[in-house]
Amino acid sequence: MKKNIVIKAHKFKKNPIIKIDYKILLFFTFLVSGLIIGTFISENDSGNTHIFLYNLIVNSINTMSDENIIILFLQIFLPFIFLLTLTYIIGLCGVGIPLLLTIPYITGNYFGIIITQYYLNYGLSGVACCALIFLPAYAIATATLIKNCCSCYNISGEIFYFLITGKGEGKPILKDYTSRSVFYIIPIAVGCCISVVLYKLLSHLFVFFN
Repeated sequence: MKKNIVIKAHKFKKNPIIKIDYKILLFFTFLVSGLIIGTFISENDSGNTHIFLYNLIVNSINTMSDENIIILFLQIFLPFIFLLTLTYIIGLCGVGIPLLLTIPYITGNYFGIIITQYYLNYGLSGVACCALIFLPAYAIATATLIKNCCSCYNISGEIFYFLITGKGEGKPILKDYTSRSVFYIIPIAVGCCISVVLYKLLSHLFVFFN
């Protein structure tokens, strides 16, 4: 009798599809747009605007040079907390999604103007200062803000859907939404602490801090 020989072939596993959150891509695009426009505005500003921004940078440097760690921390920390709070409030609005796009755009504007002013006033030394001292706080805080914008995007969409249809999932979303936003304060604070430490270690390398 002939035996049937069965050869079992190994099944090839399909490569997992990398999913990109379109919301992160959208907010990141607005961040880059704000950065480009902020740089352009700072480079092509009028004389009065340049003087105002120059005085703003000088006053900021003088404040940091006072060597008060708490003031230095708050100077970096508070603008991001303001944006985080503003994002939280906008997320509670049913038509807040278009307004959420302004958060990364404003953040990009801020970065573009600050970095360009450091370059215009202090050259490559100013750019190095931004990269070595401020970049950790800026990068961590920006990533956190974009992540929070995505969360606010979802909540605002649910509120809008409820207002239009009168239907909802019946879940206590406000508690989770608030706790998540409060949690995002932690990485921002950590990033600001890193920048404060780097300032203490590296500020002597830059003449304008002395």
